[in-house]
Amino acid sequence: DECIQDMISDLFNFMNRFYRCSIGMFRGLAEVYEFNTNFSRILSRNYGEEMPKYIAKAMIYFCDILILHEILIKTLLV
Repeated sequence: DECIQDMISDLFNFMNRFYRCSIGMFRGLAEVYEFNTNFSRILSRNYGEEMPKYIAKAMIYFCDILILHEILIKTLLV
């Protein structure tokens, strides 16, 4: 969903205001949201049981698109 991806992009940009958050780091954060019991429990309790997995999938998709975009740019510049 485009709206969700806009929010994920906002989160990525917000994090990069404070430190250099690479695509790999952001993907790692997605895994924390889904698999770290402390984070996932808080998200599940406040937003529903499927929320940690949903957020993680949206963040991973966002990272995949950024990587593809970088590859495309590099390919076009060669």
